[in-house]
Amino acid sequence: MAERFPPEGYVATDSAIEGIIIYKPVTKQEEAQATVDFSCPQCGATTAYSIADGGLKCTNCGYYEPPQKEIVGKGAQEFEFTVATLEQAAHGWGEARSEIECQNCLAVTVLDHGQLTTKCPFCGSAKLLHREAGQGQLRPRFIIPFKVEREKLRQIASEWLGSSWLLPARLQQMARLGDFEGIYLPFWTFDAHAEASWRGEVGYVKTRRYYSDGEWKTRTYTDWRWESGSVRRSFDDLVISGTNHISDGVLRQINTYNLQDLAPYEPTYLAGWKAQAYDIELEPAWTAARNTMREQTKQACRQDALAGDADKLRNFT
Repeated sequence: MAERFPPEGYVATDSAIEGIIIYKPVTKQEEAQATVDFSCPQCGATTAYSIADGGLKCTNCGYYEPPQKEIVGKGAQEFEFTVATLEQAAHGWGEARSEIECQNCLAVTVLDHGQLTTKCPFCGSAKLLHREAGQGQLRPRFIIPFKVEREKLRQIASEWLGSSWLLPARLQQMARLGDFEGIYLPFWTFDAHAEASWRGEVGYVKTRRYYSDGEWKTRTYTDWRWESGSVRRSFDDLVISGTNHISDGVLRQINTYNLQDLAPYEPTYLAGWKAQAYDIELEPAWTAARNTMREQTKQACRQDALAGDADKLRNFT
C-alpha cells in the first residue's frame, strides 16, 4: 500500500528554491476544528444535508437541523491571499471523512466516513486507494450548497434524451435508472484592478468620388492614423478552477455558479455528499487568473481603439 505524502499533520510552506516543495508541521493556529458527528440525536441514524430543506435531515425519523450559518453571497469576506495568509487558513474538513485516490487519473475525492464507492467519479476506474482523510488539506472558506435534487436531475436528463428520436432507447432507459453523484468542486476567486495603455494605427474606411472616362465613380480607401489610449478594468470574483480532473470544456459549461448563494463553509453542507480537495494550488491558479485578466484587458484595448468610426487596426501594441 502506498504511503500518504505529505504525512498527516504536515502542510506545504514557502520555498526559496524553484521546483522544491518544503513541508512543515501544522501549527496550533492551523489545526483543524473539532470534528463533527452527524449521528441523529433522536434515533442514532446517520443524517445528511437535504437540498430541499437546506439543512441536516434524518431519513429514518425525520429529524431536521437548519444550517448554523446564513448565506452571505457577494458579501463574503475577501482578503489578500499571500503565503502568510495561506498558512493561517483553516485546514481539514471539520469532520471525520474518508478519501479515495484513483490510481488511474490520480483524483482525490473525500467521502462521508464509512461511505463506500467502487469507482472513481471522474474517470470511472475501479483502481482505488481507500484511506482516512487527513486534516492537513486546505479548507474552502465558502461553499455554494446544492440546489437541485437527484430526482429532478433524472427528470431533466430523461426529458433531454427524449427530445431526439435519434437517441437509442437503452440510453434513455439508463438515464432514468442511473444514479447522479453530487460532488463539490474546488475553485479560487480573484479580484483585481487592471490598467493598460495601447498604441496603433487605426484605419477609417472612406469613399471618394472622382471623374473618369466621362462618368463619376466612387473609390474606397483607408485613412490610417496613429492613435493611442488607455483602459481600466475591474475584475470581481474571477473564478478559476482548483481541479485538474475535469476538462476545460466541461468546466466552461458548468461554471455559471451564482456567487450570491455563497455560504461560509461548515461541515453540514458536505454531510452525505462527496467533495474534491484542491489539486491546483494558489500560485498556478493565480497564473491562470493573471493570463485571463491580461487577455481580457487586451481585448478591451482593441475595443477602445476600434470605438466610434474606426474600422481597422494594425501595428497594435
